Amino acid sequence: MVGDGLASESDAQEGSKRSPRHCCKCGSQECKGKGGRTFCTNACQDCGKQECKGRNSRRPDKKCTEGWL
Repeated sequence: MVGDGLASESDAQEGSKRSPRHCCKCGSQECKGKGGRTFCTNACQDCGKQECKGRNSRRPDKKCTEGWL
């Protein structure tokens, strides 16, 4: 049926292709920061500073010092 609200098998399989979420600040998969960088209590994975806002999620290939310029 069209519009019955149930996902097809192909939709369920596509979800497993994605990599698990991680914190963009500390890089941990267990950190609460994976829901938003403001929730992270760990130090930055690049510079090690607690007050750093971490990597720019739109430029994940760049370090925290370069990604926000």
